Amino acid sequence: MYFCSALELPKDFSQLKHDETLILTEERIEDWMIIADGVLYGGYSLRVLRELVALEERQQFDDHIGVTEYRDGLPMNRWPSMGDRLRGVFRPTTS
Repeated sequence: MYFCSALELPKDFSQLKHDETLILTEERIEDWMIIADGVLYGGYSLRVLRELVALEERQQFDDHIGVTEYRDGLPMNRWPSMGDRLRGVFRPTTS
């Protein structure tokens, strides 16, 4: 089980509120990211979006999400703490 929340949501998205936390199983998670001390781990969808931003606007993009560095893998020197921003992209349930 994983605790997940969204960094930003489209205005018409109704399945999750900003800063609402969901508890999900691994098969429902499509992407994840951890921002710890300004370092982003994971966030592969976000990295693709960042590549679409003009070079001169990428610093503003990074400042907006609170990232100063991008790394692959997981933070190996410590477990994420409550002060870290843990985010996930999930598959909405279909009714």
